[in-house]
Amino acid sequence: MRHSTTAALAGITLLGLLLHLLPVTRTLYWGADFGEYHAITQQLLRDGIVSLDYRGWGTAYPYFPGMHLAQAAGVFAGVPPMAAEVLLVPALSSVSIVLAFLLAVRLTRDDRVGLAAAAFLAVIMPHVYLTAHAVPAALGDPLFAACLLGILRMRSDRRWLPVLLILTAALVVTHHLTTYFLIVAATLALALRILVSARQGGRSWLREGAYLAALLVGSFTYWIGFATPFRAQILPQVAVPWPLLIAASLLVVPVLYALRRLRPRWRWRYTPRYPSRARAAKLLGVGVAGVFVFLSIVILVTGIPGSSVRPPPETLLLFAPVLGLFAFSAAGRRPMDFHRGGIDVSAWFLAFGLSALAGTVVATTVLVPYRHMHILMWPTAVFAGLGMRALLTRTPMTANRRASALAVIAALLLAAVPATFPPRDVMAGHEEGLPAQALGAPLWLRSRGWGLVGSDHMGSMAAFGFGGRDAVWDYSPDLLRSDTFDDARGDFANASFPAGRDRVRFVLINDDIEAGAMLLPWDPALPLTAEESGKFEDAPFHRVYDDGYSRVYYLNWGLT
Repeated sequence: MRHSTTAALAGITLLGLLLHLLPVTRTLYWGADFGEYHAITQQLLRDGIVSLDYRGWGTAYPYFPGMHLAQAAGVFAGVPPMAAEVLLVPALSSVSIVLAFLLAVRLTRDDRVGLAAAAFLAVIMPHVYLTAHAVPAALGDPLFAACLLGILRMRSDRRWLPVLLILTAALVVTHHLTTYFLIVAATLALALRILVSARQGGRSWLREGAYLAALLVGSFTYWIGFATPFRAQILPQVAVPWPLLIAASLLVVPVLYALRRLRPRWRWRYTPRYPSRARAAKLLGVGVAGVFVFLSIVILVTGIPGSSVRPPPETLLLFAPVLGLFAFSAAGRRPMDFHRGGIDVSAWFLAFGLSALAGTVVATTVLVPYRHMHILMWPTAVFAGLGMRALLTRTPMTANRRASALAVIAALLLAAVPATFPPRDVMAGHEEGLPAQALGAPLWLRSRGWGLVGSDHMGSMAAFGFGGRDAVWDYSPDLLRSDTFDDARGDFANASFPAGRDRVRFVLINDDIEAGAMLLPWDPALPLTAEESGKFEDAPFHRVYDDGYSRVYYLNWGLT
């Protein structure tokens, strides 16, 4: 690379790193499930193992220990334990920015497109917001991108195959949903390349087919044979029985091989058209109109797909620069067909879009549609980078106008930064930050409490992860969403929680829970009414802890 390219990429990566670490300047811990990850990592550091006997909300978390192993490795390397848990994974996820540059350059042979794609990924909200959490998906993201890059490199260099298999194994043991995204991306990319081209290199096909077979067999073997909670609790939520999913996965490579053998007999050939200068500008205009109309429909009519959340109207203003960046991808999709591997990018976008659609039909709680947004940013980043180049290089303009256009793009990138972590009202009342004062009540429960704790998801996460107590999470929402104790007496007496059913002994409430009780992630976090929070001040409850922010109530069953 030229020195200017290196310096630009370093600056973009630094900006992305700062954005990934921004939440720690506002709150102590960040993430609705952080307490669970904290408990698993602390056990690994203390006992040297990840126990599969688990009573938390994410029952399959111990079966995907990749992130916890990385955090423990950081501690053994000298990183303070708290820094390893809070900072290490978001910092590692910022490597995705460099991988976006490498991926785009590999596809287009143009450093300018690589820098534009990296800058897009560094500031775009759906990607930054998720990967700034210390969660398995954040660590899975750069592994996913490295696998995509490895697939492209493997086609012409067989030495990449063992490297790719190692990266894939690391992804499989880290995050199941990102592994699924890799499966659909690799499968549809190979299928689409066969459809659009009658010629397929024999050795390249063998390597890619062998890798896809290893990916499918390895993933399903791990999910079905080892991660038993995943098989027993998550896969049954898909409308298709998991034995049929296994059978279908075993047929993928043979079907693709048959398609490859039959393809030369078809007369149809794909003949792409390179858009003219005027066409590129029109596509940008269509893209601007399309993204603004889509978000307006989401706000006014449908809500976020796969959820009951409807963003407020001010979301449109906050996300206007983000939508402007999205629009560039409309101008870059068609030119992508003229680059080696360009069909793959279109296949990735199509695969994730179809998967999100399938999630709304057959598996809303497994293939959560809005969870596809961050992974859709990968093909969108390449399209957007190519769209920016197409408009700057193919449109006749003077040097001053080109400088002005570059300034507008830079301004859009900077203006997108405030949207990376939207305010609570834009996030439907959800607050994923855990301030320092929130730890007082869980630590009190660890030393003074016993039995089952009732709270919302965030309160349960703190009670379980830092207090070591069983909690109801979102299994028993009526504990909070009832005006009196008598209205939910049966739930208090026999509350559901991840490990079964039990009697509630304590209830944890704090100011953030009262401002918006977080239950299911795809539902709004609505404030507690005066009656809902006030019932805990009357018998049979006793306030036994109060630090000004959190309150713990003892449920005295002797008074019932």
